[in-house]
Amino acid sequence: MASSSSLLSEDQFQCSICRDVFTVPVSTPCGHNFCKACISGYWDTTSQSQCPLCKHTFYIRPELKTNTTLRDVADHFKRKRNLEDRIMCKKHNTLLELFCRTDQMCVCQFCTETDHKTHHIVHLEEECGERKRMQKGWEIKHSVELNKRDAEREITDSMQVFTDLVRSIERSQAELIEVVEEKQEAAEKRAEGFIKELEQEINELLRRSTELKHLSHTEDHLQLLQSSLSLCTPPNAKNWSEISIHTDRCILGKEGFSSGRFYYEVQVKGRNCWELGVARESIDRSIERTTFEVLLDSGLPLTPEGGFWTVGQKYKFYGSTYEANTSPSVTLTLETPQKVGVFVDYEEGQVSFYNVETKAHIFSFTGCNFTEKLYPFFDCGFYDNNDPCLHLNHRGHLPII
Repeated sequence: MASSSSLLSEDQFQCSICRDVFTVPVSTPCGHNFCKACISGYWDTTSQSQCPLCKHTFYIRPELKTNTTLRDVADHFKRKRNLEDRIMCKKHNTLLELFCRTDQMCVCQFCTETDHKTHHIVHLEEECGERKRMQKGWEIKHSVELNKRDAEREITDSMQVFTDLVRSIERSQAELIEVVEEKQEAAEKRAEGFIKELEQEINELLRRSTELKHLSHTEDHLQLLQSSLSLCTPPNAKNWSEISIHTDRCILGKEGFSSGRFYYEVQVKGRNCWELGVARESIDRSIERTTFEVLLDSGLPLTPEGGFWTVGQKYKFYGSTYEANTSPSVTLTLETPQKVGVFVDYEEGQVSFYNVETKAHIFSFTGCNFTEKLYPFFDCGFYDNNDPCLHLNHRGHLPII
């Protein structure tokens, strides 16, 4: 319905066939306008192409083209009509300027004096502002809820990562203790065997000494000569100066990693010579049964070229130094660590070392191309005190996790 202030009437934009506002209007050669679908349908039902208004006959069916100017005006009129239908009260034919909160609907001034007289009425602008604020509040609340769920999920995932890491470290600690205890037991058994052999040799020497003392007092010269030959022959004894007992501290972890990240810590307090880091799977596993000195003498370098990514404290004639085992080695300047943390990011090709107490970075191998499983490696070296224990644990507050 057009408003009373309209300069153009709806009749001026009506198709004479469908009696509605033009839809894709086209003009015939005689100057009349129709909806394209209407005039095409009309000509399809007749034997001649004739104008429905002036009855002018076209012997050749005209090619119809859209009247763009009329189309734009008609579309504008449609939008205006639709808008007026929405903002005009159908009952009182006046603008809907108010909102009834009781019935949740738009009303005009006359409605507030009749059907909505006792209802809660506000201006449309006030209601729109209130609804926008409510919508914004809901969006903020929804965003807070999403952030809360994301945070809870991240906490859960992080706790699972830490739990798995702690379990892995505890498992590695148990395996390490088992390996060290087995090596200690083997060394003790070997020492017991050497003691028995040495005691047997001592007893044999004491027996010979006793018999020689007894023969020194005999007057039977024949017996003296016959017995002294066997007693004076040196026994088949070992060169005990070449025998030593030590427990090996060169350890290769049992559990390897071929993806993701892992971390472990080693207590180096009280040691004046140690090496630690990771080693690839293809290195010679026999190094677990050798001392660190034998490992070095074997020509197998503790460098990335040899399959090792390690740092350590080296004891030299002028004192001890800290070095990263690169080619060539890099001397490190750092505060004496009590405990060293080793962090590995397999995909990033990174092996980093940290001073656990000070949380200071010691050294990092970067740009590594890992293609095999990596295993924790450590040689505990020698002690300055009587603490024989190797401690592995997890520090969740470190920034490297």
